[in-house]
Amino acid sequence: MISDLFLPDWMACNGRCDFVHYPSELVAAYGVGIEDQRFLADLGLPAWAAPHMHFFCNGGETLPPPVDSFGSPLLNNHQGLGMVGSNAEGWPVCLDTTRPGQFVCLPLDPNSPVKLLNSSARQLGACLLAYCHTVDIALKYGWAHGHDDAWRKRQYPSKVDTELQDAIRSIDPDAMSSDGYWFWHFLRLDVATDKGSNWDA
Repeated sequence: MISDLFLPDWMACNGRCDFVHYPSELVAAYGVGIEDQRFLADLGLPAWAAPHMHFFCNGGETLPPPVDSFGSPLLNNHQGLGMVGSNAEGWPVCLDTTRPGQFVCLPLDPNSPVKLLNSSARQLGACLLAYCHTVDIALKYGWAHGHDDAWRKRQYPSKVDTELQDAIRSIDPDAMSSDGYWFWHFLRLDVATDKGSNWDA
């Protein structure tokens, strides 16, 4: 899943290495296992990663409670949540003491259920790397066909999307369940974008 090649793979794909590190004693309180503690402390999570995910650590003794993009507390908050980042929708990404080791996304609508982002830190890292590789593939395909923004405009073969979903499903099947953020993410892309815009070439 995650190997010693993670960092060079990330650099080769992303061209930069701005990682956020989480002290082991900080994340251990949320049920994060030893290997994932080491991953978060030694390698960490990228400060920014596609699809528009931001990760941070304020260096305090505890993780901060989840807030929205304006700094307002969420109504569906509880004491066991610690915020480690946010996603493109402005949803907090959190660790949760009631779901040991898991990373979850909290929709801003208090009536919407919490969505599993990934089952562990290493699975999250592997999914972000897979996404990074896929964006790189799509952009290179676009450049070869005269398009500068092929990923955002989805001007690439539809199999690229399928292969990414299969990759994430193989890394973390629960993250692609109906309760998972990644499942919702791909569903939203399909609804928001005309599938015909994906070339079959």
